[in-house]
Amino acid sequence: ARQKETMSMLLASTTSYLTKRRILQTRHLSTIVSREVNARNCKFNVQQRNPDAPHQILCLPGSLGTAATDFSVQLKNGIGEKFGLVAIDPRGLGHSNVSTDGKQFVREY
Repeated sequence: ARQKETMSMLLASTTSYLTKRRILQTRHLSTIVSREVNARNCKFNVQQRNPDAPHQILCLPGSLGTAATDFSVQLKNGIGEKFGLVAIDPRGLGHSNVSTDGKQFVREY
């Protein structure tokens, strides 16, 4: 439940930030926007393509993948004008860190 809440926070934060930030639509279709999002004492690397699209697709890499390794083709080429992509580096992988307060991630059973 906490992971879903964190992902929701990341998606909402990224989408609202990038929606406020206006660039020409043609540039959005060919540009990948990278930024850091802070959520629950962790900095997440987020890459987004076409942030003004009406439909956003959240891309979560598998296993030990990152946004750049698992979704590079989709981020580079896009998937149409009506769809945007939001790719997130998981906690501790890629350009995301484990935590900003020095605490380690603890599994909940």
